[in-house]
Amino acid sequence: MKSTIQNFLWVGFISLLGFCGVINQNLSAKTMDSEDVEFDKGEWREGSKSSFPTISLRAWIDGTQLFIQSTTQRSDITIRISKDGFIIYEETVPRSETKLIIIDLSQFGAGDYRLELENQWGDYLSGYFMISL
Repeated sequence: MKSTIQNFLWVGFISLLGFCGVINQNLSAKTMDSEDVEFDKGEWREGSKSSFPTISLRAWIDGTQLFIQSTTQRSDITIRISKDGFIIYEETVPRSETKLIIIDLSQFGAGDYRLELENQWGDYLSGYFMISL
């Protein structure tokens, strides 16, 4: 009887851990309508000397929301959004807040935009995205 209760508690504990992992993954999950921002220029090494850096940033658009996610949270991120060569949004986000950055783009209107990301080491990434209302 005692071993049956222990087994039941272990199964419950393991199930709870698995459930927490699923919830954590869904916090950054993209929807079917989201579109990745394709970075066409730059490097993001975050001070690393590796000759094969992995990009630890991801950006995507979902409707009129821009999401930027850092998997390392090692650097501050300066975000610039421009349209027709003019900067219309600029913000520096401290590294402690870069796990998931959400920017509401609804006030910008439809069109093509350029996203530029830069850190304190001079690393940068840039790419284009489109908002269609």
